[in-house]
Amino acid sequence: MEEKKLNEQESLALIAEMIQSTKNYLNNDRGRWNLFLFYGLYTAVLGSLICLVILLTRNGMFCWLWVLMFVPSLVSKLKGRKRESAVTYTGAAISSFWKVLDWMCVLSFLALTAMTFIFHDCRFMIILMPLSLIFVCIGVSATGVLLGDKLVTYIPLAGLPTAFYIILIMVQSQQFPLWGMLAFSLTFLVVAFLPGWLLKFKSGTK
Repeated sequence: MEEKKLNEQESLALIAEMIQSTKNYLNNDRGRWNLFLFYGLYTAVLGSLICLVILLTRNGMFCWLWVLMFVPSLVSKLKGRKRESAVTYTGAAISSFWKVLDWMCVLSFLALTAMTFIFHDCRFMIILMPLSLIFVCIGVSATGVLLGDKLVTYIPLAGLPTAFYIILIMVQSQQFPLWGMLAFSLTFLVVAFLPGWLLKFKSGTK
């Protein structure tokens, strides 16, 4: 009986050690937490600049500047080929899950771009906004689940109303307001930057 209790304690300690090891691995200079922080801030700044440019020029074609969102991800993937893989099951699961979401985002972009040119309707590209926001919310929440962090699990859900509201605007109106794009951009501070900061803070790094 005593041996069973000891094994249970060892199992719990091993699981806790694996989760902490994953947090430490992903919290280094190339880690996922820093990517959360970077993409959250990058999206907010990029979106705000695009809105400003469109407001000043009155030219909606500058919406194509959103393609710049893929540049950091492409650079990260190219550098990542030489990186070591995750050392824990949890780390591997997180990395694999985000790879699937990355491909979903890329395929959505390609499909919507094709439909934009085929049907001559740029509203197809706007669909990418709520889709990408939903993908990020799911990815960050799943990361929180795998790490057993309730705050990181539930905070990204706050971004879903913005995604659904954008879809509602597209259904009811022929035009997409500029403030909707700004709201989409700033929402990434909540769904990505804030969870990244919390995980970095809890890992004991500044």
